[in-house]
Amino acid sequence: MQQPFDRAAEDLGNAIHLEHVNVQVPDQRLATLFYVAGIGLTRDPYLMVSDSNMWVNAGRSQFHLPSGRPQVLRGHTGIVIAGRQALLQRLAAVAPKLEGTAFSYRERNDHVEAICPWGNRLRCFEPDAERFGRIALGMPYVEFEVPRGTAEAISRFYLEIMGIPASVTNDDGAVRAQKSARISICNSARPISRRASSTGITSRSTSRISPARTGGCASAIWSPAKTISTNTASATSSIPPMGGICSPSNTRCAAPPIRCICGRWSTAIRHRPTAPSPMATIRRHGRWGPTSMMDEPRARPHRDIICKSHARDDMLPSQRHLFEIPREVCYLNSASYSPLPLKTLDAGRAAVGRKGRPWTIDAGFAGRQHERARSAAARLINANANDVALIPAISYGVATVAKVLTVPRGTRVVVLENDHSSPVLEWHARAEAQGFIVDTVRQPTDGDWTSAVLATIERPGAPPVGLASISSVHWSDGGLIDVDKLQAALRRQGAVFVIDATQSAGVVPMDVTKLDPDAVIFPTYKWLIGPYGRAFLYVAKRHQNGVPLEQTSAGRRNVNSENPVYFGDLGYVDSAQRYDMGERDHFITLEMASIGMEMMAEWGAAAVSARLAMLNQRIADGVHDLKLNMLAPSVRAPHILSLGMAGSIPKELIARLAAENIHVALRLGRMRISPHVFNDEADVDRLVAVLTKALRG
Repeated sequence: MQQPFDRAAEDLGNAIHLEHVNVQVPDQRLATLFYVAGIGLTRDPYLMVSDSNMWVNAGRSQFHLPSGRPQVLRGHTGIVIAGRQALLQRLAAVAPKLEGTAFSYRERNDHVEAICPWGNRLRCFEPDAERFGRIALGMPYVEFEVPRGTAEAISRFYLEIMGIPASVTNDDGAVRAQKSARISICNSARPISRRASSTGITSRSTSRISPARTGGCASAIWSPAKTISTNTASATSSIPPMGGICSPSNTRCAAPPIRCICGRWSTAIRHRPTAPSPMATIRRHGRWGPTSMMDEPRARPHRDIICKSHARDDMLPSQRHLFEIPREVCYLNSASYSPLPLKTLDAGRAAVGRKGRPWTIDAGFAGRQHERARSAAARLINANANDVALIPAISYGVATVAKVLTVPRGTRVVVLENDHSSPVLEWHARAEAQGFIVDTVRQPTDGDWTSAVLATIERPGAPPVGLASISSVHWSDGGLIDVDKLQAALRRQGAVFVIDATQSAGVVPMDVTKLDPDAVIFPTYKWLIGPYGRAFLYVAKRHQNGVPLEQTSAGRRNVNSENPVYFGDLGYVDSAQRYDMGERDHFITLEMASIGMEMMAEWGAAAVSARLAMLNQRIADGVHDLKLNMLAPSVRAPHILSLGMAGSIPKELIARLAAENIHVALRLGRMRISPHVFNDEADVDRLVAVLTKALRG
């Protein structure tokens, strides 16, 4: 028997148009350079033509870019635009003007990925009728990620409340995002009238047309758990949904007719049940997708039933989109080495090519790189750039300080037990010849390094302290040391304070103008998301009169090969530059180091620290019943979590996690977990799930 034709399969649903994606931008000029000059879109000439807002046309859709604190869409927006080579040329042309921002671009197999100055990602495709219908220029979809367990509810939200076809499917892909966009709907009363309190969905209605507040939106509707916020506008609204973009003079090329009724598009809510992650992926695709989601850089994270998530207004969102880290990789070992951002990788490749063509390098390039790196390092600790030296490693910095400073005979040099070799071994090597003793602070069982160091400094009957050489965060257990309290105690004895900030720079705030240490040293390859072999030495002005470790022309006032007399003035420069390393002109990695430090400084230590503290607390809550021990939050650093167990953590457990693509470190019998800005709740929940399974059998 012939089956009757199912006409419901041809239904388009209630949404007819993806109108715009909204993100705030702090600089309209940079936004113009990226979206208009770089991507090649056009600014709407009729609406929002002041310098406080900009509407950028993408065919019949738009980006709305009001001025304000930058918002990052935690996912990506798909763009169809013809001419890949022309696009690449435009992006290359604006790159110098966007230097120092999050801007980057790279060519993929089927698209070009471009990242705006504040981190929003666009995937630019050539027109493709099979994938995007007849769009020649437009915005076919926005893709984002939501918490695991919400896919079914979100699907019902679109289907039952919004009247938009939706389905749940399995998929291994993953991207990310949060909050709002605007869609046009045929029936604006239906979603409002059908919201029921039993669904947990709320809405707020405005006037039929209230452009000052909602841009013509009839209502704002939230899905379960406030995962999605969608602004909806009636198709009969008198506010032009695209601000006059139908004018031929207002588009780059002729856009296809709006196929609101005849065209077909689909919506799929994709959930990845095979991954031990609390995240699900939602993708709007087809000719006209209905929504987007965005998140402010300091937005609150999702709460999840597995682990607690501590909301913080000042928290940095995950920056995974700025790194080349596959979704299946869970890298929680930044205290060893951090990955490099995409922008840094691109800069490194370009620098290698530049070194291969040295005739293209102008005479002032190296000097600019030196000062850029010096300034970036100084910004992290609120120092003057003239007080910072370019060095290759912590050991080099400690050796320089040891040569410059004089430790009085009969005094003590205080170091930490099991501290890294750099801030310790130099003093052991000098102790006998210089007549001081090395006093080692034993690792406290309660993890309270601050109290242990203070007790050692002030121990009754002990010789006075001449110098303290310690790490501000202990590398093995993540113990946080209160350097302010230590500095006060050391001042009372007239002692020198040398700080190894390897495990804290960029994450734990430090202000040398207030702390006034004698020296601070840190590398870039860990928390500063930079290359190996680059480090920086802050030296207080009172110590900038010493003899450097190496004798270089850069450290002298006038030793210049371009002068008629080479050795013009052999006096040392009156700044920390006299302590710069030799061959500092190896500026391939110097530029890479600058980029990472600038990114960290832009995010801010407080915002980064808040995110990493939340992730580590989420882990701590998730493993609290697994008979693991850890330092109390009051004495541990926010970004390092060290787990121990009776006896010690077996190597086999670390190997088992690595086999699951979860990367942590075994340090002194403990499991050291060190997430960074590219990690998210999915990563840490996956660690908890695999660790729980491994320990419970």
